Amino acid sequence: MPESMKLIQTSIHDQHRVWLMPWRKCIVCCIHNTKLVKSDGLKRLKTVPVLVVSAAILLAVIIIGVGLGAVQIPATDIIKSIINYLRGFRGADQAGPWQTIIMQIRLPRVILAAMAGSALATGGVCFQAVLRNPLADPFVIGVSAGAGLGAALGIALSEWLGSTGIALLPVFSFLGALLATALVYGLSLKNRRVDVGRLLLAGVAVSSFLTALMSMLIVWR
Repeated sequence: MPESMKLIQTSIHDQHRVWLMPWRKCIVCCIHNTKLVKSDGLKRLKTVPVLVVSAAILLAVIIIGVGLGAVQIPATDIIKSIINYLRGFRGADQAGPWQTIIMQIRLPRVILAAMAGSALATGGVCFQAVLRNPLADPFVIGVSAGAGLGAALGIALSEWLGSTGIALLPVFSFLGALLATALVYGLSLKNRRVDVGRLLLAGVAVSSFLTALMSMLIVWR
């Protein structure tokens, strides 16, 4: 084959390669996105049974928690009392003898406990997502130590504030946790960005310092 023909074929082949490059990238991106969509769909399909089973377990635990106590109430009576309450039957003659115990005493406490547990779980997930560490918890960045110091300070001030100081213990605890979080956040800033390594180190240091202050306050009191 003449040398000129080889050059012509090479140039045509190069032109085809140049023309196919964007399409090749597009095809690769489409395949990659399709795989991502399929993986997300599989994850969602796997998540649905977990949510259903978790909801069923939570409902069963709530019914068991309402039934346990000084007076044990069967699960069927609990369900009937809740249904009658939702239907508008409020009296003992219409709704059954257990409705007062269930709807006014036990069920609010169990629901409040479930809400507190869900809030703790949500807070743990937020800590793990922010710190990018599955072992992260409020003790790492000083939140628990700040809350403890605030509570100890509220107890110490209760001698002067009286019963008001005891009533304000949740407020003192929340403010202590908030101030500890703000302090750790300020120490972890680097070029106006939060560095995860500095955040962990600052959290451990602040937590140790606040724990020492709390111990000193308890001993002093």
